[in-house]
Amino acid sequence: MFEEIIDNFQSYGERFERFIGNIKIGQYGHYRGRVIRRLDQEQYNAKYREYLWLRDRFAQIIQTGDTIDEVFVADLRAAEIELLFETSFFPGGAQ
Repeated sequence: MFEEIIDNFQSYGERFERFIGNIKIGQYGHYRGRVIRRLDQEQYNAKYREYLWLRDRFAQIIQTGDTIDEVFVADLRAAEIELLFETSFFPGGAQ
């Protein structure tokens, strides 16, 4: 999984420059109506792990038929936007 995170960090940098522009780590830009801070690799790794946990938890909720909390969905969408994902794991996500 660590190599997946490294590959995704490289892709994140490419997405950041494409969607927001060439700004330095720690600076802010706008994406999908939000202010997004450019993350360094350590910050990205932590956010990506959080996203994977949220994504896996979402899949469990769907599988078991549990009720989905709106705050949970908001957290999942926010992580997708911060990571600059073009597509979402779940319906109605990053668009």
